[in-house]
Amino acid sequence: EYRIEQDGQSRSLGRHQFAILYLLARNPGRTFSKEQLYSHVWDELTPINVDETIRYHIGEIRKALRELTGQDGIETVWGIGYKFRNVEA
Repeated sequence: EYRIEQDGQSRSLGRHQFAILYLLARNPGRTFSKEQLYSHVWDELTPINVDETIRYHIGEIRKALRELTGQDGIETVWGIGYKFRNVEA
């Protein structure tokens, strides 16, 4: 099970969502393109629906982070991708 926790509360994430969040959180401030996120998380030779897939998973991660912290923690860098910013408790 893949869970994120804060102040005694926790939320479950899917395997891919957890892997994306882990990658972003381990590299705060670094911007990853959708293609980079996809290639780090999925082991497929031919990417399928990269834009839709990453947008969906980022949305689910943001929802879980907002439930725990009141902030989503992931910033969209328009035209480039996404980056993690520290969430203040």
